[in-house]
Amino acid sequence: EQKGAGVFPGQRVVGGGRAGPPADYQRPHIFRCPPRYLTWDYRGPRICEEIKRLNADVIALQEVDKWLYIQKELSEYDGVFAAKTGFDDGVALLWRKHLTPGAGEVLRFSRGVQVALLQRLLLPAEGGKVRAFVVVSMHLKAGFTDHYEATRQDQLSLATTAIKKFAKDDPIVILADLNAHPKDICGVEARALPTAFKQGYASAYSSDDYTVWSGWTDGEVRAAFDHIIFTATGFRSKRVLELPKVCEVGDEECRLPNRRWPSDHLPLASDLILRTSTRLPTLKGDGDGFDSHVLESSPVCRYFLQGSCHYAQNCIYPHSDGRRGERCYFFDSGHACRNGHGCHFLHSSSGSSQRPPKDSAPTEINQAFQDME
Repeated sequence: EQKGAGVFPGQRVVGGGRAGPPADYQRPHIFRCPPRYLTWDYRGPRICEEIKRLNADVIALQEVDKWLYIQKELSEYDGVFAAKTGFDDGVALLWRKHLTPGAGEVLRFSRGVQVALLQRLLLPAEGGKVRAFVVVSMHLKAGFTDHYEATRQDQLSLATTAIKKFAKDDPIVILADLNAHPKDICGVEARALPTAFKQGYASAYSSDDYTVWSGWTDGEVRAAFDHIIFTATGFRSKRVLELPKVCEVGDEECRLPNRRWPSDHLPLASDLILRTSTRLPTLKGDGDGFDSHVLESSPVCRYFLQGSCHYAQNCIYPHSDGRRGERCYFFDSGHACRNGHGCHFLHSSSGSSQRPPKDSAPTEINQAFQDME
């Protein structure tokens, strides 16, 4: 564990007993994508570039085994890191320097090696005041059985109890790889996330989304394991980063990771608004998701203006500043606009169509973010 710029957290084991590897611990699967795309020299710069693209105020990372590299590449952030019990990798939190760190804490689970990192942050407000909120980066037990889901339910219940005690009355946002699906899947009843929803948490994403599509040599899995959940009395989700369509990833023979996506988990992002009232809002459906939308007042996507945004119409930032009648610079310059038919600027010319893109080396990445493996 290495200290960041904030107040380094104390530690606590939740669940009784000692934290450590369980007797049934299994080594991870082997990915079937070409080995060169799994090297850190290939993945590291792309992971950091993905993080920078969304210009987030708070970032949570799981399965981090290159913390010093991450700190160096994301030097505009302060942050803290906590390793899993008995392992080199762990979870991390980073935040913009305009946020002031308060107290922090590490939670270790007695039933496994998993860990949760808690950090209180202070946000400047009007009149010289500050508003406090608590962010959590967490990683829970994996496994597609009722036994493992029961373990996750126990871990999450213990964690939310400890987090509530730590946060007191401050709003809470949990950015995590919970390895828990919001709905029943593969014959396994969903228990962990519904428990959190009953405790007053809401999800930024819909239960129909998927966040991981692992392509292993012995099979594959597509599910929603990663989540941004928050206390509904403290936050509301204004918009989220839309995830790639199934066909986009399905076209990749090795699924995830691959040359475009440096992880088998897709990054998540949400603009969260601190509520001025603690009155519980009326949630749509079962309270596990909000509709995402892009506000007209949002700044134009700077990567679109540079011709390098890979999300086209799915980007959470507008690809137009109202100049819908203007011609597309990239189309007119003959460099092939990456946004294709999703571009908000004119691609029409005197009877000609857009030129086909030139062959490119496998260095393109997908814009993404926040809860990343």
